[in-house]
Amino acid sequence: MKNEKEKLMNQVNESYGKIDFTSLHFHISEMLSGHERESTEKFFNNVNYSLPFDFDNCRMIVTGLPQNIYKPLFHWQQSEAAQFFAFEYKKTMDHLLTQYGYSGLSIIFLFDGRKHYVTLFSPCTKKPKDPWKIAFQINEFLQEKYEQMNYSSTIQAYNCTALSEPITDYSQISEQFSCCKDLVKLSWFIEKSQVIDINWVKNIRLKENKIFLINRLHSLLNQLFETELIKIDEELNIIFDQAGKMLDFALIQDILTSCRDTMNSLIVTYQINYKTDIEKTCQISTYLYYSQCSRCVRHLIIDLVKQILDSRKIYSSLTKKIIHTLHCNYSKQISIQDIADQVHASANYCSSLFKKETGSTINEALTQLRLEEAKRLLIQDELKIKEIASQCGFGSTRYFSEIFNMHFNLSPTSWKKKYISSIKATTE
Repeated sequence: MKNEKEKLMNQVNESYGKIDFTSLHFHISEMLSGHERESTEKFFNNVNYSLPFDFDNCRMIVTGLPQNIYKPLFHWQQSEAAQFFAFEYKKTMDHLLTQYGYSGLSIIFLFDGRKHYVTLFSPCTKKPKDPWKIAFQINEFLQEKYEQMNYSSTIQAYNCTALSEPITDYSQISEQFSCCKDLVKLSWFIEKSQVIDINWVKNIRLKENKIFLINRLHSLLNQLFETELIKIDEELNIIFDQAGKMLDFALIQDILTSCRDTMNSLIVTYQINYKTDIEKTCQISTYLYYSQCSRCVRHLIIDLVKQILDSRKIYSSLTKKIIHTLHCNYSKQISIQDIADQVHASANYCSSLFKKETGSTINEALTQLRLEEAKRLLIQDELKIKEIASQCGFGSTRYFSEIFNMHFNLSPTSWKKKYISSIKATTE
């Protein structure tokens, strides 16, 4: 294996004119990450590299696929991705740059599980051609290659290539790379081979009120059993369709989190033995593309509601009234006697019947509902712990923290930090 890697690196070095590719990769990577200019300039001053290139007058092309696509589709490991870069992408890109009047540097850059093929290029003639032609042709080339290598008959790899804005100062390179890699990630939503830049995204991105869309989802989730199944499916379809057109990973994660918390709460309340992994189903990283995500989560909600509707047939009318009362009043300070008064039965009879039919006590079900709502509110930065405790019906912040820690082995603040970290790792 070591000899194969050395052989590959020697071939790569030859394609770069026998310069130290390992050092080149390191220094350009440092540059893309926003480190000091002198590091890269010093490197190029110390090597025999005569290719004319102007870091203060260039453009950038970024493309590539995430591992969760190229591994199952092409059976690639890290080394295969590097070979493809060295012998396919770079060779074709060098030819296109020469053809259109540019000189450039290409590297492979691993960032958050995605192999980025990055090319910085600047004019080497007085009248270079439109850089969009380079982007379109390299994107078309890659798409054809991916289709040829695809081992899957049901999954397609869609290549997205991002073209930066003109770079007029070295200090803009890191910012432009960050922008381009975020644009390339939008292939998750777009699901077609596409060359994009920031203006293209601005033109197609749906301009809707995100808060309104989230509130619309919450309204639906709170009325699942008062809405016909076909209407639930239609409304979810509209919500997911509009959310997808906004091209916003954070919004999608908020929607998935709301769906997950609602389903978990329903499972606890109705004591459903549900085998599907809801946590995994409601994670962005589970899916290759957004359409899969939307379809799976919508179907999961409908399936769960159907199962609960079937299971509710075994509940007495009194237990159903108690469950409804819990959902309507968990944010208040409410006792078993208060619940019994609302359903017109004695407290002892309500308690014994509820425990017999659901397997949980009324207080256990009430606490679980409050905790699920607390987790949903914790991810909203504008709310303080004290406010969340109050909105979820806990008597005090201290009591809320004690109960939360008892169930999740974390304080509310620690749980929130852990959740936010996991979301960042998923969406970057």
